[in-house]
Amino acid sequence: MRVLFLTKNIENYKAANYQKDFLNAVSKKITIKAIFNDKNTFNSPWNIKKNNHIKDISSYDYVNRKNYYKKLLKNFNPNIILVGGYNLRDIFTILLLLKKKNYKLFFFLEMPKNNILIGLFLKKIYLYFFFKFFNCNGIFAVGKNAQKYYSKFNKHVFNLPYSVNENLYKQNNFKKNKYLKFVFVGQLIERKGIDLIIAAFKKLNNSVMKDRFELNIIGDGPQKKLIQNLSKKIKNLNYYGFISPEKLPSIIRQNHILILPSRSEGWGVVVNEAMACGLALILGANMEITKDFFIDNINGKIVKNTSDSLYDKMKYMIKNTKKVKQMGKKNYKLFKYSKLNSKISSQFFINRI
Repeated sequence: MRVLFLTKNIENYKAANYQKDFLNAVSKKITIKAIFNDKNTFNSPWNIKKNNHIKDISSYDYVNRKNYYKKLLKNFNPNIILVGGYNLRDIFTILLLLKKKNYKLFFFLEMPKNNILIGLFLKKIYLYFFFKFFNCNGIFAVGKNAQKYYSKFNKHVFNLPYSVNENLYKQNNFKKNKYLKFVFVGQLIERKGIDLIIAAFKKLNNSVMKDRFELNIIGDGPQKKLIQNLSKKIKNLNYYGFISPEKLPSIIRQNHILILPSRSEGWGVVVNEAMACGLALILGANMEITKDFFIDNINGKIVKNTSDSLYDKMKYMIKNTKKVKQMGKKNYKLFKYSKLNSKISSQFFINRI
């Protein structure tokens, strides 16, 4: 079995990490070649490391990309095509080149992000004819919501969440003290709720709980200078800046609770990583991962899009450290034996192609 995976280039280092882990796990059992053919949509300081089954051609012009596809299809001769996106650069060129070939075609898709009613309506029409024209054999959907959505267009839709490699992570050592460490990992932008975190942190820091917790922030983005300046003035606020994926696991597991109050989120792969380290969670209600692998008060806390809501959830965690430890243990076990683990997700994928 030879699988050709065609997808966009990395939007950010988290996206790159899950794709790399998943592809590496798949490559141990079948032959797979992954081609990243589009440019980054987010200015990240990190790029994916290439290896024998990963190739980045996003810098090629159209003629060179087309020539590369022709040569690749001839030499690699895939019998399974996996396409990561329906708005992928060159997708029609690629699939038309394959039109007369004997192959199976699958898609790997998130839930559509367009929330404008007319936009979603037009997208449904486009997807219906798109999948029909290219005779799609099945769709791997990222999460239950995406699975439900794409089931309108195809009978064979499988829930395949993003995953990370369990061997890169280690469960944290929760010490028997009442001092909690919260961590945020991601872009320092409003969509990720960084403004809510700062407001809730300031409110907690003006309370009697000031000496019972610390907040660690990892990432880059427009709010970088604000976070840097605050961390210099406030003792229990630490800003790490950007951390490369190789070093990130050791930093995450030094904490107890991941905070990610995103206003919207396709998935949130850092949640996988936090669970792999045995952290409790405080997550935004609009994140796709909360629909699949999250029960409020069991895995952590769901937060509304207000700083007061986040303040209440953080305060609860500080007052209930035993509960935090229990949540972390449940998350670690859930990660280890679910499709959030790339070893399990890769086998799930292989069994269905």
